[in-house]
Amino acid sequence: MIASEPALNKKQDQRLASLEALQSAALNLFVSQGYHATNLDQIATSVNLTKGAVYFYFKSKEALLLKLLTEVETIVVTQAIDTVDSKSAKAVDRLVDYLHYQANLGITHRNEVLLLILISLEFKERPGAVNELITKFTQRQIFWFEDLIKEMSLL
Repeated sequence: MIASEPALNKKQDQRLASLEALQSAALNLFVSQGYHATNLDQIATSVNLTKGAVYFYFKSKEALLLKLLTEVETIVVTQAIDTVDSKSAKAVDRLVDYLHYQANLGITHRNEVLLLILISLEFKERPGAVNELITKFTQRQIFWFEDLIKEMSLL
């Protein structure tokens, strides 16, 4: 069994590399062309994989988008709130830190921010899992801001 472990790790590494390449390609194509104008063949071809490989990792184009949006939520919402809340005790300072964090995302995570904006616009009037996910993390930010404003009004 020990002799097969390196082969298993190599296969896992290849799968992880393929998964990351597909996600990166999809992110770039969704941002440059839009979600609806991008198809799975384009995503697969851009990383020298087959459309079947995309279906292996993601059951649909929407599932791939949802995976990307979940990562965007982590970067744009979760990390922002966690970072800001751990740095500053005063509400005003947290608000300023949050705005700085978000402004910096335009430099450090340009495509993730653009994806959120573009997909929010593309799915604005469309019910479904994508709209629900965007609404969920938008609401999370709204609640955070409301709590911050309440805290500031008590000062």
